[in-house]
Amino acid sequence: QKYEDVNVRVNRKEGGDIFGEVALLYSVPRNATVVALSDSVVWVLSREIFNYYVRQVVNRAIELDIFLNSIHVIQPLLKAERQRLLEDIEEEVFKSGDVVCRQGDYANKFYIIMKGEATILKAKETEGEGDQVLTELFSGEFFGEECVAPDESSYNCTVRASKGGDSMHCLTVPVEKADVLRPLYDMMQREKKPELMRSKWASIKNSSKDVPCPIIIKEIDATGNHVIVS
Repeated sequence: QKYEDVNVRVNRKEGGDIFGEVALLYSVPRNATVVALSDSVVWVLSREIFNYYVRQVVNRAIELDIFLNSIHVIQPLLKAERQRLLEDIEEEVFKSGDVVCRQGDYANKFYIIMKGEATILKAKETEGEGDQVLTELFSGEFFGEECVAPDESSYNCTVRASKGGDSMHCLTVPVEKADVLRPLYDMMQREKKPELMRSKWASIKNSSKDVPCPIIIKEIDATGNHVIVS
């Protein structure tokens, strides 16, 4: 850096250090000259590329915020609480047939389906009879609410990315960051009641709006067979 027309060394950079970060944000003259003291290799990021990826991140955050705002069970959150949720949320992709969470395992994540379908299974009481399919979940629906139960809990069913379809994309919240969702646990429980799901499906069928995705409710009759209710 120049001081009274004399170059003065004000800093020394080594491997892993950065310089020139102001240029990513502002078009202003450099406030120092950088001289290589030995043969060096540096990674360079232009302002244009930096701004491009910043826009991508911002646009993705807006898309996720709009998506979360469309999830009925999330809507009671305040704006600040939803923003906190956006900061903690992660995206995960599961291939067709992948087991996402298993009945009896510690509930360590909450899931919201963005794309794809999930199959909900529950172990039969008689050992060796395998799992029974309870229902299917689709985009906009959630599972793993045991993660935000008042007391430490385990998953009460197994969830698998539906076989034969595309990959399932989920937004996930780890249990250690799910405090903002805990007050919504009772509401989540009500959302999963079969009678409420039947009511929602009936209202969709009776409306003039396009159905975004089917809702399938399966119950087990006295003989143990699956009965499609809706």
